[in-house]
Amino acid sequence: MDINALYTYINKNYIISENLRPLEAQGYADKVIDNINDRMQALFPLLSEWKDFVTVYNAANPTLTQLDPNVYTAFPARYLRSVVAPGAALNFMTNDEEGESVAQKFYLEYETALANMVRDYHALVPVEFQNNTGGFVTNSYNGSEDTVASIEGIVINNGEY
Repeated sequence: MDINALYTYINKNYIISENLRPLEAQGYADKVIDNINDRMQALFPLLSEWKDFVTVYNAANPTLTQLDPNVYTAFPARYLRSVVAPGAALNFMTNDEEGESVAQKFYLEYETALANMVRDYHALVPVEFQNNTGGFVTNSYNGSEDTVASIEGIVINNGEY
């Protein structure tokens, strides 16, 4: 989706009484993408980082289809419309003292759409955006057990499980 079209979409469909400048909309949308990254253990570039990402990606992959720095394609456009747009509106409304009463509506829409995105898109995150450095829970006591055949469960403190 064209990044400027996203900002227009946010203004026309969510921030009707105000007109966010592109830089303001970008800041609110970046906070949403940060939240998406946290929930999905991903590394999607922020809108503010997209042009730099595209420059590096295009230079590293000259034989592939070149990315457009004005069109955000890290994840499908439907999630830009259904998650990022209401999330950006929510971030704006919670920062605006006059908009706090409206923020509740955006909160419910945003959280529902984000939960659906995590459910439907988590397994489809492209490899270049996967963050595989996060923590995990193991069922191994000392790291030497066969984790496939292990029936120890999760080890707690002094080896009692």
